[in-house]
Amino acid sequence: MATTTVDPQALSLLNLARHGTPGEADLDTPAVCLGGRAACDALFLSCKFQKLVSFPGSVTTGHENFDWDMADKKETLGNAEHDSNPSSPIDGPTKKPPFKQRYIAHHKRWWWLYLIIFIIVVLVVVLPVIYVGYPHIAQNSIDDSTLTPVNLSLSEPTPDQVTVHIGSTVGTHSKYHPTIYSFEGHFYLEGGPSYPFVNATTPQQNSVHNGDYQQVNQRINVTQAFTDYLIAVLLQEEIGVRLKGNTKLKEGGLPKANINYNKCDLTIFFSLGFNGFKGTTTENVTLLTTAQPDGANIVAQVTLPNPTVTTFDYGNCTFTLTTAIYPPLVPSPSYVNLGTAWIEHLRLVPYNRTNTPNLPDPNTFSLRSNTNQSLVLELIGANQTLKETGMLPVYVQGSKSVVNGVEIPYFTESLSKSVVLQELDVGSALRKAGLGSVLGGNSTSEGSKRDEVAKRSSRDDDVLLPPVW
Repeated sequence: MATTTVDPQALSLLNLARHGTPGEADLDTPAVCLGGRAACDALFLSCKFQKLVSFPGSVTTGHENFDWDMADKKETLGNAEHDSNPSSPIDGPTKKPPFKQRYIAHHKRWWWLYLIIFIIVVLVVVLPVIYVGYPHIAQNSIDDSTLTPVNLSLSEPTPDQVTVHIGSTVGTHSKYHPTIYSFEGHFYLEGGPSYPFVNATTPQQNSVHNGDYQQVNQRINVTQAFTDYLIAVLLQEEIGVRLKGNTKLKEGGLPKANINYNKCDLTIFFSLGFNGFKGTTTENVTLLTTAQPDGANIVAQVTLPNPTVTTFDYGNCTFTLTTAIYPPLVPSPSYVNLGTAWIEHLRLVPYNRTNTPNLPDPNTFSLRSNTNQSLVLELIGANQTLKETGMLPVYVQGSKSVVNGVEIPYFTESLSKSVVLQELDVGSALRKAGLGSVLGGNSTSEGSKRDEVAKRSSRDDDVLLPPVW
C-alpha cells in the first residue's frame, strides 16, 4: 500500500479543521500535500465535511496547485452524479426502486411464507369442498331425480325364471351432468315385502341429462316377492316401485363420490296397473250346436284393457266360469260352475283407448268355452229378469297359464287373484241358434238390457257378492 507524505502546513490546516487550532502551521502560507492528488483530495473533503474552516488561497500538492474554487465545483458535480446514481456512496436523498423490482425482490425473500399460506388454504378450504360439499351436492342431485317407466316386459318365462326388461327415463333439473357408474339395483314393491322382487344390474350412464333413457335387461330367479308384484300389477290401479342401491358418481375432473339410492325418496316411480281388468268387454257371443274338436260349444270376442306400460305374455290361459243361482232352483242364492273358457296366446301389450279410439285394440282375443248349455237354459227359464234382458252375469277367474306346454306357476297364481264380472248376451246367442223360445217371446232393446242389468246389479236380493276362492 502506498505511503502518503503530508507537509506540516497541511497538517496544521487539518488540525484547524478538526480541533479549531492551527497548531504550528500558518494559515496564510499555502499548504503542500506531498502524497499526490488522491491524498490531497481526501484531505480536502475531510476538512470541507466538518464545515469548520474555509481555505483561502490554494493548497499545493507535489504535482500542481489545488484550486479551492474548482474543488467546490467538483463537489457540486459530485452531488449531481449522486442524485442520478443511487448506488453512490455519497450521502444524499435516494430514489425508490420501481414497483416491479420491489415486487420481485419481496417474493424472492418471502416465497416460503406464501407457500405455507397456499397449503393452509388448500387443506382448510378446498379439501372440505371436494370431499364434503361435493358428495353432498351429488347426493342431493340423486334425491331430486325421478325415474319414469316407459316400458316393462317379461319374456322367455319358465317355471322358475323369467327375463325382465325395464326401460325408464331420467328426470332431473340439475345443472350438472355427471357419470353414474353401473351398480346392482334392487327393486321393491312400495308397501309390499321388505325384500326385492327384482335384482338387476343397471348400466353406466354417461353425462346424465333430463330425459335420458336407460334400459335394464335381466334374467332373474322368480321369488314370492316377484309373484306378489305380478298380483299387484294385475289388481291395483297404480303401483309404486322403489329402487335401492349404492354406486359412484363423477363430475368432470372431480373425484368419484359415493351416492346412496337407499336414501332417495323420489326414486319411487309409479305406473298404472291392470286394475283387475275393469273395463273388459265380451261381444259376439255364439252358441255352437255342434261341439268343436277342442270341446268348445260357445265362442266370443273378449277385449282386455291394458292402460299400463307393461307387456305380459301369459301364453295359453284357462278360466273358470261361475254364475249366481237363485230359488226356486236352489233353496238359497249360491254360485254354480258353468264350465271353463280359454284364450290362446294371451299377450297383453300397452294400449290407450282414449288416444287411439279408431285403431283396432291389440288386446282383443278369441274366447272359447266349454259350457253347460243345459244349465244355462234352465237358469234363464227360471228367472224372469234373465228372460227379459237375455244378459247372463258370469264371473271369470283365471285358473292356469301354460307357455310352451309348461305351466307357469307365478302367472297362474296372479291370474287366479282376478275375478271379472261379465254380462254375456246369451239372449242374442239363443235367437241366432234358433232357441229364442227359451226367452218366452220377450224382446228387449239393447238400451233396455243395459238398464235392466244396472237395476239388477243394485238389488241386494238379486245379485250375490263376487265369489272369492
